[in-house]
Amino acid sequence: MDGALVSNDFPCFDIDDSTVLPHYFEWYSRTPEFVDLCRRASAGSTNRVRMKEEKFLQMVVPLPSLDEQHRIVQRLDTVAALVEERRRAIDAAERETQALLLKAFQRAIDGAPLRPMSEVAPLVRRPVEIDLDGTYPELGVRSFGKGTFHKPELPGAEVGNKKLFRINAGDLLFNIVFAWEGAVAVASRKTTAVWDRTASCHVCPPPIRRPLSSCDFTFQHAKAWKSSVKPHPVERGETERSV
Repeated sequence: MDGALVSNDFPCFDIDDSTVLPHYFEWYSRTPEFVDLCRRASAGSTNRVRMKEEKFLQMVVPLPSLDEQHRIVQRLDTVAALVEERRRAIDAAERETQALLLKAFQRAIDGAPLRPMSEVAPLVRRPVEIDLDGTYPELGVRSFGKGTFHKPELPGAEVGNKKLFRINAGDLLFNIVFAWEGAVAVASRKTTAVWDRTASCHVCPPPIRRPLSSCDFTFQHAKAWKSSVKPHPVERGETERSV
């Protein structure tokens, strides 16, 4: 990042390392307290909120002695290393589980005849009539088969020329921009939202044969699922909010 160029949307502040350790401030910047500080230093309407540098510089932050900052950083770095080690182990276990589920799914559909996607899950659009006084919860699809997430509610007055479409439970969803990297999911019963033209929505057929229990709908499943007349249903992951 040293020497990188940024626009006016990325103000830079020079940390006084004679008073505060940059690494200590890095840790502090991740806290809800600091995020709230930035929020209080910001102003504007939805999608137009900007942090005001003058107001930000008037905010106060906790500042222990340099020795105490060193001790805090050392403890946090130690804990962070343990957490990262655990995260890698969990990721490895998840990859192994997904590989086993994929093999089971492929065995389950082995020998099934092929049918075009237009029969298996035809494209559907459910246009939403915009009420300027209403609000619309938008939905997004994570890449790599990681399910859906809710975006901030969009006020009707800010929709502009954007066309929104309604999603129903059971719909097969694709982000047409990132479908190539697995931005695919199945809407759960708890999903009530809309999305724009960057997404593609397909109606899943109802026939159920043998359920594949405790399985998230992954990109690999989608590829196998498209080649089957009577696809095995999968458990639809709960909608989760983005972080």
